[in-house]
Amino acid sequence: MKNIYRFLELYKELEMYLDGKFPSSESSIKEYIHTLERSMVKEDVSKAAILDFLRTTRNHIVHRNVEEYVEIPQKTIQFLENEISKFKNPILAINIM
Repeated sequence: MKNIYRFLELYKELEMYLDGKFPSSESSIKEYIHTLERSMVKEDVSKAAILDFLRTTRNHIVHRNVEEYVEIPQKTIQFLENEISKFKNPILAINIM
């Protein structure tokens, strides 16, 4: 059950970074998902599917009060931490070569 609260914290933090990336969007996470879905990179399309699932899971927990029926795996926590890390520490062009 404690992973639910960590999941919600991380999801909110990811949304904060995405709000900066998509400031004019009504739902920054949905905009990011749509951007990834249109990618030609297979990993991006897979990431879009995961994020959409997590968005739906978050909405069910928050809006339908089902947290006692949901277990968030550590793999999900690690996924969100990794995504947030990419926004906190982006790869810079100067560091590529």
